[in-house]
Amino acid sequence: QDGVKSLFPHSHWFRSGSLGSPGLLVLSRYPITEVGFCPFSLNGYPQHVHHGDWWAGKGVGLCRIDHPVTTIDFYSTHLHANYAHTGHDIYTGHRINQMYVMAKFIAQSSRSHAVLAVGDFNSVEDEVATDVFREASGLADRSVI
Repeated sequence: QDGVKSLFPHSHWFRSGSLGSPGLLVLSRYPITEVGFCPFSLNGYPQHVHHGDWWAGKGVGLCRIDHPVTTIDFYSTHLHANYAHTGHDIYTGHRINQMYVMAKFIAQSSRSHAVLAVGDFNSVEDEVATDVFREASGLADRSVI
């Protein structure tokens, strides 16, 4: 954080989870005027210690950024990983739920015309989880990269 402070003097660290989970870090060139966090209630299984997602305490963080042109509502997240890579993914339902919760959090908390939702969605564009986010978010212009 100190190494980039000259470029991004404003930051917020969403610490969540346990066992030293790093959480989410947002760096900004412009002032962060408000923050919020919505934890995901469906987030893996505690007995799957080797996966770590439950212990990470995942969710979506909001940083309201005071940009000179307009206020930006910047949302950051890291959704549940897909450990299957082939075959049945037991966490598909978790990511679908997380996308829905994130979309509703954005719809309820956003007060800006400029909304950015970024992070590791652990999904590809044609998955059900991504479709759920697109439909439930209510965002007029959306793109998944």
